[in-house]
Amino acid sequence: MYGPAPDFFPPIGSTDDLAARIGVLEVEAATPSSCTATPVGGPFALVEGARGRLVAPGERVVQLDPYDAGLVRWLEREGRLRIVLPAGPRDGGELVEAYVGQDAAGRRWLGDEIHGQAGGDGEPPLAWIPRGDDEGLLRALIHYAKYNLVLRLARRWHDLLGALRVRVLDCRDTSALAATDLQEPRLPEARSDPRTRYRYLLDHGQPVCVVVENRSPERLSATLLNCATSGRVEVLGTAQLELPPGRQQTFWRRGHLGDAFRCGLPAGRTSGVDRLVAVASTSPAVDLSFLKEARSFDDAIRSSARDMLPEEHEPRELWTAALVTMKISRAGH
Repeated sequence: MYGPAPDFFPPIGSTDDLAARIGVLEVEAATPSSCTATPVGGPFALVEGARGRLVAPGERVVQLDPYDAGLVRWLEREGRLRIVLPAGPRDGGELVEAYVGQDAAGRRWLGDEIHGQAGGDGEPPLAWIPRGDDEGLLRALIHYAKYNLVLRLARRWHDLLGALRVRVLDCRDTSALAATDLQEPRLPEARSDPRTRYRYLLDHGQPVCVVVENRSPERLSATLLNCATSGRVEVLGTAQLELPPGRQQTFWRRGHLGDAFRCGLPAGRTSGVDRLVAVASTSPAVDLSFLKEARSFDDAIRSSARDMLPEEHEPRELWTAALVTMKISRAGH
């Protein structure tokens, strides 16, 4: 916590930062609009114009198999991670968000509830880390924490439960595309997964558009994000579209009507699962572009820097989110 000065926050942990602080709070529980916190190191008084910012994100829970005590100590110290035993007891019942495994050649892999052996559905891991590259593993986990921010929104923000309906439409029929109303296209919905493991089954290169419907009585502003298999987080279409109650909007590439999105896979992959997340708020002023991530997992692993997590924004307005899984496959797989 800080007072009204300085005008701009100094770098976290710097001498100027520590001198400007009037106290530190540890968040014990949080909702999208409020939190409960206790002072660290004793109580302190809030001054007029007090401000706060996140100085240390909460720990991310990672399952490591095989468990390496030395690696665990280093990862927890360097990355603010909580490493748990494979299928072991978890303090407080934490939700495991990432899984790290190892193949017979000693390479580590990174997965989640869908990708990697932990997913149980045969989807390849999100990333492979060369044998012995602990720094690369740490960078992959830090990158996953940023990638996972959008998925966390989908799990947490349900002030208006069931308010959004998301449909992916197939745009391969160019004659149908030319004849339809591009604002409210009458196009077939993309092929569904008969096993219901995923919402849609799509082909590599398949053109699609996305329709988001507001089923709530509130006027909403919607942003469409895609957590791609590569590790990139994309803001699809325009930054926001307004959704009056009971109405729908169609997201097109770069906001250009009729310009469909192309489903794609990283080079070398035969399949992968993208997660499409529609996030909507009653406030039109909120900008979620900070969630965009241009780098892939491979980019992060090869980098020489550990990028910090962006600050998480928890506004007071009503929020809702809907997540759609789309398995993308190359022809013949």
